[in-house]
Formats: sequence, structure tokens, C-alpha cells
Amino acid sequence: EIFKTKLLLMGKDVDIIMSKVMDDKQMLAIMDLLETTCIYCPYYFSHFLALRIVQLSISHGVSVNTAYGFAYYSCILCHLGDLCNASKYAKFALDIMQRMQARQKYCRVYSCLYSMTFLKTNHMHSCLDPVLKAHRDGLKAGDTAHATVCAVIYCNIAFRCKKKLSLVKK
Repeated sequence: EIFKTKLLLMGKDVDIIMSKVMDDKQMLAIMDLLETTCIYCPYYFSHFLALRIVQLSISHGVSVNTAYGFAYYSCILCHLGDLCNASKYAKFALDIMQRMQARQKYCRVYSCLYSMTFLKTNHMHSCLDPVLKAHRDGLKAGDTAHATVCAVIYCNIAFRCKKKLSLVKK
């Protein structure tokens, strides 16, 4: 599935991917189901679902779920050691989320990207503020599960950056 996804993405930039927006209600429901299942299923199975989100986005157009699919795909690539493409598709995820105005997905996408890809491709200190913002935005949006994940990621990064506990507490 990873190879199939790489082949589908070959030579495509974010503008090409964004050129088609998904409007089929059945496909939109499938994308929502894939993303939700991806979040709550076992780790080894969620890879396939995230890859399917990316594949369907390429063949049927992008949706608000596409950003999460690309974020997860970038984490898979990062885990495999392909940091160059991981960074590229992490930026795709952020760009797609912004263009689709998918503010409700902000916390999910950031929790995925800042737990893996951006920690390996950016300076750790630069990850603190975006994760904290994602935590706060997640609470505002009612996504308490991913807001909590962002809080945990923030504490982890702050600890690794040797931040004082009194500053983290705020």
C-alpha cells in the first residue's frame, strides 16, 4: 500500500492534488469513516486506512479528511526514515488543511505531525508553540481527545527541551 501511494503521488504537487474537490456524499462519508476508524483502531491497521484516505483523495478529490491522511502518511514515511518526503507531505497536510478551511481538523493533524515528523525534521523548541496552540484550539473546537494528546506532546517536548515545570504549567 505504501508503494502504491508513492506511485500515485509521483510528480504531483499540492496544487495538482487540490485541483479536484470531493463532492460525492457517499465518498465524503467513507472518508469520515476512514479517518475516525484510523484514529481508534490498532496502530498496525491504521496505516492502511490513512493510506486509503490519501489514495481516495487523489482519485476522487480532496476533502477535509485529506489533511489527516497526509499527516499520517508523513508519519509513516518518517518512521521508515524518509525524512525528506515526510517533511514534504507534512507541509502538504498543513497546506490542504488551510485551503480546505478545516479548522475542526487542526488539533488532529497537529497531534499527528508534531508527535513524529516535525520532531525529527525541525528544532524541538520550534514545535512548542504550534502544539500549545493546537491544544487550545482543540479545546475550543470540542476535540478534547486530541487536545489532550497535544497537551501530552507539549509536556514531552518541553521536558526534552529542559523547560522549567513552572513555565509548562501555565
